[in-house]
Amino acid sequence: MTRWLDRITGSITMYRLVIALLTAIGLIALILSALGQLGYGPLELLACAAVAIAVTAATSLLVARLAGVTPHRDSALITGLLIFFVMQPTLDPIGLAGIALAGAVASASKYLLALRGRHIFNPTALGTFVPTTIVLGLAGAGVFVGMSFGVWWLGTPLLSAPVAIAAFLVLYRTGRLSIGITFAALAVLFAAAVAVGHGQAV
Repeated sequence: MTRWLDRITGSITMYRLVIALLTAIGLIALILSALGQLGYGPLELLACAAVAIAVTAATSLLVARLAGVTPHRDSALITGLLIFFVMQPTLDPIGLAGIALAGAVASASKYLLALRGRHIFNPTALGTFVPTTIVLGLAGAGVFVGMSFGVWWLGTPLLSAPVAIAAFLVLYRTGRLSIGITFAALAVLFAAAVAVGHGQAV
């Protein structure tokens, strides 16, 4: 079994493996959306993906050129796909502007907020944080805008298996499977404790 996994995960670079897995999840989500099984339509998903990937890649090229370094195209594509997965899909221009802002911030942070070549913040988390904070701040002031914000729309039972398989393969490839299993076990125990604390049956 391990020999087969080594052959599958080791046949391409780590970056390409992650890109392939994220793309597969995206395609599965698109199929489910077309079948009416997700809360967002296919056009919303396609628009979100196109904006997230295009802006992230373009920002990476621009900032890398300004910084005088070589852009990492695979890394930019991964960040674009992750932004796609954590921002609310929409067709509204203002909403898409929020996705574009998230992609630009995430990509730029890799070059501008780095210490000895290592990210100070998780780029995708930071990119999502900025438009979400703007939306919440404006809402708190009584101003409501249609800007997209952070939403883990993949969090549906139908996509649990693809996400879990992808996570397993990445953790296996990086040799951090034990860390992933420990995190999952603690997360399940914590979620169960919270649920029971709110009156749900064990």
